Amino acid sequence: MNESVEVLKKKAHDLVQKGKLDSALRAFTLILESDPRDASVHNKVGDILLKTHSEAAALEHFLKSAELYYEEGLHMVALSVCRKILRASETIPRVYYLMGKCLQAQDKGDQAKREYVRYLSTEADGNDDSKAEVLRALTILDPAEDKWVLLLAKVCYRRKNEAFLDYAVGVALERALPQHEKMHQMLTALRKSQIKRSLE
Repeated sequence: MNESVEVLKKKAHDLVQKGKLDSALRAFTLILESDPRDASVHNKVGDILLKTHSEAAALEHFLKSAELYYEEGLHMVALSVCRKILRASETIPRVYYLMGKCLQAQDKGDQAKREYVRYLSTEADGNDDSKAEVLRALTILDPAEDKWVLLLAKVCYRRKNEAFLDYAVGVALERALPQHEKMHQMLTALRKSQIKRSLE
């Protein structure tokens, strides 16, 4: 980070200490224009916005901060930001998804499973790619529960995600699930349709 940004960051923190939140927010916004991937600044902006009763905007910055901390491998910090989000709102599915990923990365399987299940229960429509990732994780974290494999196959077939569907078919074969044959047919149909599209 260049020196002028560091100076601006110090000034912004000083403004927060003095209670000049609007000025601090402007300074932090300038920093984010220079470096939009600064997780700590997103977190600080979220804090200010929460104090000024701009909850929706605050939660967006907290979520961005948590995602960036996760990408940096700072799982404990990401979890801390996620918990801050949950204190303000428990209806943001992405928070549970991130918490599950952080906990899984820390080998806390039972806790990760709990957060992934919460994600699935709050995410009615949304991102099927994230659902597929969560369901794949649950097949590993909860091997006694076959419903995760079946749900994974359905989501992957709908999203035309051949790799994850192939994985689900393999797990179904290993577990001798009665649905294996049907899932294998889905995979075959998906492969045929993709070959057909590539030839058009």
